[in-house]
Amino acid sequence: MFSPQNKSIVDLNNFLRNTPNVTQAKHATESFLREGSDNYREFFKTSFGILVDRIFNFQDGRVTWLQEVSQPGKESEARTLLELLKPDGVMFQALLAADQQDFKTWENYSGSFELWQYVFKKERLPMRTQKLMLTNKGVAMVDQLVHYRNRLNMDGVHLGVYEWFIFWLAFYFKNVRKVGPIQSASTSTGASTWAQAATHLTERVGTLLPGHHTPIRAEHELLLRHLHYLLSGKGDS
Repeated sequence: MFSPQNKSIVDLNNFLRNTPNVTQAKHATESFLREGSDNYREFFKTSFGILVDRIFNFQDGRVTWLQEVSQPGKESEARTLLELLKPDGVMFQALLAADQQDFKTWENYSGSFELWQYVFKKERLPMRTQKLMLTNKGVAMVDQLVHYRNRLNMDGVHLGVYEWFIFWLAFYFKNVRKVGPIQSASTSTGASTWAQAATHLTERVGTLLPGHHTPIRAEHELLLRHLHYLLSGKGDS
């Protein structure tokens, strides 16, 4: 078990890369962030990317944490992961404060998160968008879309920390039916439009109620929570 006392960001990163245990990863992350706001900057520059990779990146045949906790019998682990990633949890409150440059508690911090951003690689964008970006005219068309405006670059889309997380969540949700051997029948009922997706997700809210034994599709619940957070006006995105 990771303990933040006398542990550096390098120790945390090595732990997050190697631990197979979602509960231990949650404990390590939240303990490290609770140690003080002077940890935020390095955490979101390095550790957060490692977490996102473990949670969402199913490429190269890897099993993601979202895939793992969506298996039957993994309801407890699914709830733990959702607790780590909930908008009003320890990590996301620190993340949103950083992304919005709210440094009221950062007594010794004089930098700016505007100085660096995450890159969402263009090969992970929708295929139609990738094709448009092959020409200058197409790039100009893509740049008119609100979620890409003034963020396009040769290597992909440059995003703030929370925006980058949301892009990964959307990417995973769109592609989850295609990934790996760990997959339940419930994913085949995925929606083809956002309106259908919203209806589908709303019908599944009850899966998080105590005593409910239906396997949780964690990516559904995660998307629903963040959509609710953003649409309620609590998030500035």
